[in-house]
Parts: sequence; C-alpha cells; structure tokens
Amino acid sequence: MRRSGDSLFSAAFPFNELFRRQGGRLAESAAMLDSIFNEFKDVSGKCARIHELASEADLDAREIARQLSLILILQGDRGDIHELNMAFESSCNSVKAAAARVGLYGFAEMRVSARELTKDLVGMSVEIQKMLEIMGRGTGAHEAARGAVKIRREAENFLLVGLGELYEQPDIKADVVLDIVKWSQIYDRLEEALNRAERVAQIIEGITLKQL
Repeated sequence: MRRSGDSLFSAAFPFNELFRRQGGRLAESAAMLDSIFNEFKDVSGKCARIHELASEADLDAREIARQLSLILILQGDRGDIHELNMAFESSCNSVKAAAARVGLYGFAEMRVSARELTKDLVGMSVEIQKMLEIMGRGTGAHEAARGAVKIRREAENFLLVGLGELYEQPDIKADVVLDIVKWSQIYDRLEEALNRAERVAQIIEGITLKQL
C-alpha cells in the first residue's frame, strides 16, 4: 500500500518511466504532424511513423494497466493512474486520426491556421513532458500546466480563424465545397487532439496537487 508522502511516480512504483515514455511518444507524434503541415514532405512516411507511435502507446497503456492490477494502492490513486493512462492513449490516437486524414486527402498545400494549430499541439506536448519530469517531486507542475492552458487558448483563436476562412471563400463551387468538407474534418481532429492533450495536462496537475 502506498504510504502517505510517497509519490506514485517515485522509484518505488513503475509508473514514472512508463508515463514518461507515453509523454515522449505524444511529443514525437505531435512534432511529426507539425512537420507534415509545415514541410509537407514524405507525408506517407511520417504518417506511418505516427501510426507506429500510436501502436507503441497502446502497448504501454496495456502495460500500465497490468502494473496497476498488481499493485496495492488506494482506490483514488488507482483512479488517477487509470485516468491518466486513458488520456495519454486517447491523445496519441487523436494525433493519429489527424495524420490519417491528411494522408488520405492528399492536399497540395497546408493552410496557415492549421500549421499554427500543430505548432500549438507541439507546445502543449512539451509542457506535458515538463510536468511529467517534475511530477514525482510533487511541486512545480502548476507553472507548466498554466503554460499548456495558455497555448490551448491561443489555439482556439487559430481554430476560429481557420474555420472562418473556409466559409468566407467567394466562389462556392463543387470543388470548393469538397475542400471545405475536407478541411472541416482536419480542423475537427486537430481540435480533438488539442483537447485530449489539455486533458492530460489537467490530470497531471490534479495528481500533483494531491501530493502537496
């Protein structure tokens, strides 16, 4: 049983390294997606790598669940670990979903607002990694959480601008309508990825606050 004052992310428990791996995979996936949107080179190869990272994240999620079943801890602690585990898995899968749509639609170029959204996703994943690094100490995660929230709020503006630009096009012909539908789906998936990343940050902050 976890003693009072012990951190679930100390060396006494296996979760610190497992979640740091999950954080690393989320960060790499976000960076790969950002590279697709900003460089638009080797799209198929980068999409394949994002899919690989999501598969690896799924395996780690199973390992975290297995470890959780073997350890005697408080029910509240068990709930925190489970919730964070599911949030990380969902985040990686949401990045995969965005990459899959980009690879499927074969765009000739990327919209500026979409590029800004992927940059924000990278920024949030970096803040999450910072939070994971300091979570075991039980202090300091609040500032990184504030950074993630700030980035998410900035992303909302880019999302609104991007969606507004879609529907402000002067000539709404069949090919334009199809382009609007495709980009609407891309924006939806980018928004979902940002929301999932924000949820990860919120859970980590909540766990840290309980350790104070």
